[in-house]
Amino acid sequence: MEQLWRRTDQNETLSPSSFDVVIVGGGLSGLFLASAISQDVSVLVIEKSDKPALKDATYLVSKEIAERWSLQYILETRRSKQPLINGTITFNPSGRVIDLIEPRNDNGYGFAVLPQTVLETSLKTKINQQGRLISHGVFCQGICAQPGGQVEVETQKGTIRCNLVIDATGWGGNIIHQHYGQEDYVVRALFGGNYSTTGFDPHLLYFIDGLLDNNRNWIMPVTDRMAEVMAAQETYCSEAKSWWQIKAEREWINMIGWYKEKGFNIVDNNPGSPMAFREEPAKRRFFQGLVVPFGEAAGLNSPLVGQLIDVLPQYAQVLAKIIKEAKNKGEWGLVGRRFYEEFLKRPPFYYLLHSVVREKRMKPGQTRVSANSLLMKAIKETFDQTTLWRLLQENGLTVSELILLLQNRPLEIIGWVLSSTPSIFSLIFSNPDLFLQFYLASRERLIKKLHFL
Repeated sequence: MEQLWRRTDQNETLSPSSFDVVIVGGGLSGLFLASAISQDVSVLVIEKSDKPALKDATYLVSKEIAERWSLQYILETRRSKQPLINGTITFNPSGRVIDLIEPRNDNGYGFAVLPQTVLETSLKTKINQQGRLISHGVFCQGICAQPGGQVEVETQKGTIRCNLVIDATGWGGNIIHQHYGQEDYVVRALFGGNYSTTGFDPHLLYFIDGLLDNNRNWIMPVTDRMAEVMAAQETYCSEAKSWWQIKAEREWINMIGWYKEKGFNIVDNNPGSPMAFREEPAKRRFFQGLVVPFGEAAGLNSPLVGQLIDVLPQYAQVLAKIIKEAKNKGEWGLVGRRFYEEFLKRPPFYYLLHSVVREKRMKPGQTRVSANSLLMKAIKETFDQTTLWRLLQENGLTVSELILLLQNRPLEIIGWVLSSTPSIFSLIFSNPDLFLQFYLASRERLIKKLHFL
């Protein structure tokens, strides 16, 4: 059997003990980055778990993502076994449908459901083919900067010297907070897992908006009889643990009951598990030194659905390019700053930044029309479903589509701009660095679009 990872024995020390880059965390973020880094850069991935774990989490993978990361074979295999998810339905607490994309029957557009375990195995195969291994059973105990500009990573297997440490430890950001100091930030706390289901259309992704003590709960069909079921609550990182302990299981059961009343059945045959993802980017001060956050530790999730898979390919390529340039020029101390300057210029942050600072879920009784709902209304009333799915998968409008949208739905677009603008300007007070990056990126991209008109 092909070896994709290695577990260090209790008394074994790591050898060699010096690398260009040490990536702490062997999940999706660490593996994506390791697979993207140039072959002339030496990389070590360390993971605290003793061996790869089977993970319940699933992702919606588009054709574009699959092609970019050579996952076509996996995607085609999964498609042959099940239909694509190519529609969504969103309910309010009373059961009324408030948003709907009709499912298609031709499977031409949509997203394949891939388990996280399958994605990680594919990436490990690619890393293995590059001559690199992931060391399991190794946990980071501390980071120490050296006078010569290098960093020492203390582990229970010995000290590793490197030029750069990447924190890919997930939403908790264990390494950057240990090194730079703790911060509080918004996360989406999740509770649930994979469960047996009946009555659900496998082509559809289901949401409930605004249940008490929950928001944006969802059901993602995995097969005709299985689904990933999540109760979700937007909260601060410091408050997530108390939500899991006090409310999560109760509200998850409440959600199951809500669906049962509508004729959908979710079999409660699992204990459920707590998860989270970060909903806002890390602050600039966490990108200033030789320890750089990546993935959820940096807040690099899609602002709409929180899927790492939406943004990891492009951000991994950007950071890998910066790392290669740092090695060539010996400028390791600038990696974090350059990455910070780059990642906010790219989708989804350029297009969807206002959703990070504005789109807080409505409380019961509120009737506010959100900025994003105006934009989605305009898009749905302008384009056919094939174009809509392409927009969702490729995450952007072409110049001709943007012009058509302005011509056909001017009131909605003006409303979207007016609704978004106050939120964007509020960044001046809440996060001036973020506002400056967004302003510069917006100006640059607007000039490019006008050039083609």
